[in-house]
Amino acid sequence: MWAPGRRGIILAFLIGLIGFLAVRASLHRNYVPTPQPADGLRAAELADRLDPNTATIPEIAAIPSVGDKLATTIVEYRDSFMRLHPGQRVFEKPSDLMRVRGIGPARMEALSTYLVFPATRPATKK
Repeated sequence: MWAPGRRGIILAFLIGLIGFLAVRASLHRNYVPTPQPADGLRAAELADRLDPNTATIPEIAAIPSVGDKLATTIVEYRDSFMRLHPGQRVFEKPSDLMRVRGIGPARMEALSTYLVFPATRPATKK
């Protein structure tokens, strides 16, 4: 068993340690650079510019400031459009991205630097 004097020493040590960690945590918060870096965390995963008509969710999510949620929304919109309009290209120009919920003019401009919109029409099945 621990003698009362030893318990007091251990308790004082633990209180001091917790206090030290609390002060350190409050003074040394994680640093977030301002302004944000030009490239996102996953930008290096992009091999080249992507065609939004054929890109997968992980490929689109690798574009800076997109993420999995918006990439999923883009692909769901593309799949829905293709079901309703078979044989038509969903995204022919950058402004077509604004039909996707969550993409406005500023985000469309940012995304268009990472995307390519082929001029040729897709082959249709006869």
